[in-house]
Amino acid sequence: MSMKDRSLRKLHREKILNILPMIEYEEFPQAVLHYYDQHQRNLPWRKDPSPYHVWISEIMLQQTRVETVIPYYEKFLKKLPKVMDLAKATEDELHKLWEGLGYYRRVNHMKKAAIIMVEENKGELPKTYQELLTLPGIGPYTAAAIASISYGEVIPAMDGNLYRIMSRVLGEDGFITKRGPQKFLTEETYLRMDHKRPGAFNQGLMDIGAGICIPNGKPLCDQCPIIKFCYAYHQGNPMEYPVKPAKKSRKIEHRTILLLQRGNQVALLQRPKTGLLAGLWEFPSLQGDLEKEDVLSYLESKVIPVKSIEKLLETKHIFSHIEWHMVGYFVRIKDIPMARENDTFTWASFHELEEEYALPSAFENYRNFILKHLKKGMYYESKK
Repeated sequence: MSMKDRSLRKLHREKILNILPMIEYEEFPQAVLHYYDQHQRNLPWRKDPSPYHVWISEIMLQQTRVETVIPYYEKFLKKLPKVMDLAKATEDELHKLWEGLGYYRRVNHMKKAAIIMVEENKGELPKTYQELLTLPGIGPYTAAAIASISYGEVIPAMDGNLYRIMSRVLGEDGFITKRGPQKFLTEETYLRMDHKRPGAFNQGLMDIGAGICIPNGKPLCDQCPIIKFCYAYHQGNPMEYPVKPAKKSRKIEHRTILLLQRGNQVALLQRPKTGLLAGLWEFPSLQGDLEKEDVLSYLESKVIPVKSIEKLLETKHIFSHIEWHMVGYFVRIKDIPMARENDTFTWASFHELEEEYALPSAFENYRNFILKHLKKGMYYESKK
């Protein structure tokens, strides 16, 4: 931080202290803990906040809503109750457990971290913030959450919720994505932490951020337990915080999805091991928004005999930096040999598609469509 930035930061702190009632560093954590004790959310990982449970929940909660995570968390722990189980799981097993959560790199990193724990630490998570940071996929926030909640280390778990709350409390007017403002807010949060219950303090702020000092829409200031300390509230402009740079527009890609049904099977391809959705399964696809004639020409060039073709509804899926605009075609193909050396497809049955192969949520509508047709085929076959 430059001398100019340090001077501005000093003036900013003095401005806050002059405008707000005198901040009592003991009162702030007391208010947070009182709120947490009275209103904490009933979440399964809080019933047994062991390091493994907190780790799994925090990784799942990245970029994902709590309501969505709960059934995934319970299913994951039922299947893989210990670090050792996670280390032994196959990639396909993990991807299937993760199917629909997105950001599959998270679970790939978890497996790598689990293997390291088994090999180097008897299947246990490290016990300090700094040691946790050495594991794949565990960044400053996740390490702080585990260290404070499971081990009682006094360290703020700074995520979007806490940065938003503290930027309003402190009137931080720098870009919240920049290192300087983040460092300032982290330091100030640490000064306000309860040293006896750091995990409860962090979770109390998380709950305030989820239900009161909300990310979208007007914050419910009249319900906030730390309102007396909030610079933005006293200034009457909480919606102006946190300050963020303008978002870059996403790149749009047009894709044509092919649901190729052969009897009671559908064609799948596995994505490359690196890049977007690495290692997951998908339906064959072509670049561009193609018409039926273009699809038929492509299939003819691949010597895939078409029995019938039907255009499906268009769908859209938004990633963090890209949008897929998709159109689908349901293609029934004539019987071809079950296996050929040059056959690039993997042919999945109804059961395999439902239970074994993990497809990204981008294909959910198409997956549901073809499952219905495969199931219908099974029904007619059983009637014969």
